[in-house]
Amino acid sequence: MFAQSLLKCSNAGKARWQLVSEKQIRLKGLDFSRFPISMESRAVDIPRQGVRIAMIDIDLQNQKQLDRSTKRNEQFQRQPNYSVVVHNDELHTFAYVIEVLQKVCGLSEGNAFQLTQNIHYLGKAHVWSGSKEVAEFKRDRIRGFGPDFYASNAVRFPLGVTLEPLPVS
Repeated sequence: MFAQSLLKCSNAGKARWQLVSEKQIRLKGLDFSRFPISMESRAVDIPRQGVRIAMIDIDLQNQKQLDRSTKRNEQFQRQPNYSVVVHNDELHTFAYVIEVLQKVCGLSEGNAFQLTQNIHYLGKAHVWSGSKEVAEFKRDRIRGFGPDFYASNAVRFPLGVTLEPLPVS
């Protein structure tokens, strides 16, 4: 459904454009169809009234649907959650990994021990999931936790940790 809308500009002083309807123009006794329309600007000059009228086409139905879909997308577009994944290495001790998981992820000793076993035997484990910003923060805290003094030779490099996006449901 197309509606033809009109922009009216009075020539007095500064040019001020105002959206008016064809009905409003006809009620004022102006029949804009009598006046020539310039094809470049699709405008009508009405010299006696000191008015310039420009016509614009608005697709009302599609505009309303566009507005609704944009609002829906803005309201309900969720960011995917991210998972913090700790990788196995042969140098960090169980005690160190358990301590890191307890302090950084807030896990109990039992849960931290279970995840540490998963890391050791499976090669990696998902230790926490949530928003990207918090996941990045936890990853950085794990990396910056400090050296592993539980090992016979102090391990001075961080645990291997990455972020993986979780599927959006």
